[in-house]
Amino acid sequence: MRKGRGETLSSLLLAPSGRPQFPSSRMSRGNKRDIDRARAQKRMEANGKGKSGDGLTPEQRRERDAKALAEKIAKKDGAAAAK
Repeated sequence: MRKGRGETLSSLLLAPSGRPQFPSSRMSRGNKRDIDRARAQKRMEANGKGKSGDGLTPEQRRERDAKALAEKIAKKDGAAAAK
């Protein structure tokens, strides 16, 4: 922004309506966070790290996980008993 003769900084920042007018570079930062969140969500979904897509309810997922944990413990106990 160049000041010409007789123009002051305040006259450059005031629109003809008398309301403040800011450079567009200052106003474009308002939705940056939202845009970045949307981009990050899109990347996570593309990499398969987004929301769980197994189609199970939380109760079904708990049962599945408990069963897998019980099998893992049984396998570990069986290996320890064999030694």
